[in-house]
Amino acid sequence: GDGGADAGSAVAVSAKEAADGAVVAALNARAVPLLLRAVRMHGQLREVTADAWRLLCSLMRGRGFVKKIAADGGAMGLLLPALRSHMRDAPTAAQLVLAVRMLLPAVPPKPFVLDGGVETLCDAVRAHPTGAVAGVGVRALQMLASLNDVVRASVLEAEVLRKLLVAIETVGARADADADGGASAAEEAALVGPTVGLVAQLARGDAPLLARLRLQAPAAEVLRLCVRQAGSEEVQADGARAL
Repeated sequence: GDGGADAGSAVAVSAKEAADGAVVAALNARAVPLLLRAVRMHGQLREVTADAWRLLCSLMRGRGFVKKIAADGGAMGLLLPALRSHMRDAPTAAQLVLAVRMLLPAVPPKPFVLDGGVETLCDAVRAHPTGAVAGVGVRALQMLASLNDVVRASVLEAEVLRKLLVAIETVGARADADADGGASAAEEAALVGPTVGLVAQLARGDAPLLARLRLQAPAAEVLRLCVRQAGSEEVQADGARAL
């Protein structure tokens, strides 16, 4: 008897969870167009932009269907101009770059590339070569650089690697001094992984692109980063591909 009651309770809980899930999904589906409308109408206001995209990112996290609703609603077409407008403000730029990174798998890459998306991400990373903007922005560039030589050429043209390598060296020197209880070491690791990953994707380019890459990120420099992050399997794997 008790087993049947337990099973009945479990089914009732599962049904309630499923219903709750359906309600959440419906609310998400309705919230996305409202948030995009707010961005469309008040995108020039930094606070509105940051808050709206923060909410959109929380709705999109782990939910492919929400990303699709946002993408179909023209989210990327709003994001890139917003990032260009608010690029100087690091927290807002970080939020917008995160939104770009989350939306990328849901949008066709060609319009994004033609709309100057690669250059905009490069500009953001150059403006903020440490912290969240760089970490997330370089991950997005890594994803895009896997597409073709057109994208790889754009990334090399922007010379983001030079900025990143200087920033990593500065953060690394702070980490060696260990004046901030390991915070700089964590920041260095968060930059090195994406940077070596980007170099690995750029190394897939044709001979002229590879020659440009070696000028911006010499093999000795990539090797130094791999040694600095010897405990990271990801860095070692990407480093082997980059070299």
